Amino acid sequence: MRTTVQASFLRNPQGRLRIGGIEVKIQPEVAPEHRERMGRCLELFEDFCVVTQSVRYGIDVKVQVEPASA
Repeated sequence: MRTTVQASFLRNPQGRLRIGGIEVKIQPEVAPEHRERMGRCLELFEDFCVVTQSVRYGIDVKVQVEPASA
């Protein structure tokens, strides 16, 4: 299997750099006799992919900054 990921960047209204989008290309090795069944697999993968669905619908992020103890 080969997977490539490409991120695009943009600037928000304040001019700060942000990730504008992510393109993922997955190329599984599938035997010719099984390629006709890939459609259903792709539907299931899209629905059950933890990373894709989490990023697509937003991840709750909490940041806490505390000074290090001396």
